[in-house]
Amino acid sequence: MTPQQLRALDFVRDRITEAGWSPTIRELGGHLGLGSSATYRLIERLGAAGHLVLKRNTARGLSLPDMPDLRVVGSSALRAELARRGETLEGLGARPIAYGTKRTCAADTCGASVNEGHLFCLTHWRAIPVDLRSSILAAHRRRDRDQLQTLVAQARDIADGCGGVRFA
Repeated sequence: MTPQQLRALDFVRDRITEAGWSPTIRELGGHLGLGSSATYRLIERLGAAGHLVLKRNTARGLSLPDMPDLRVVGSSALRAELARRGETLEGLGARPIAYGTKRTCAADTCGASVNEGHLFCLTHWRAIPVDLRSSILAAHRRRDRDQLQTLVAQARDIADGCGGVRFA
């Protein structure tokens, strides 16, 4: 594996880990100093070697085949694993989910900008059932982090499945 390929994989892994979503092809190319064609060829080579997966027709469709999706792991299991490692959420600098620095929609398939404090763009927020939206807002007001994370994971799954269809 070339140093450039390692840098690309590290950047994708870091972005997914720190931000919660993968970089776009343009962002990856900008990080590596490559144009979009060269970046796409690099992604194809990494994909052929089994190191990277590109989901076509999505803005943030890069993923690592060896990286689990932690959204499907229960909060209690994550806490138990952190405790086993001697870590705490506070030690990791965990912040309330709605107050982070996230500036794009929480739906994996969307890169739309959102205002600070918002999780989803208006299109994806409207795709989420009203009762789930109400539950998210209520958990946020109660500052119930566990419930909020569970509800947001459900909302992300629904928003990702809407395919960018606009709902009134």
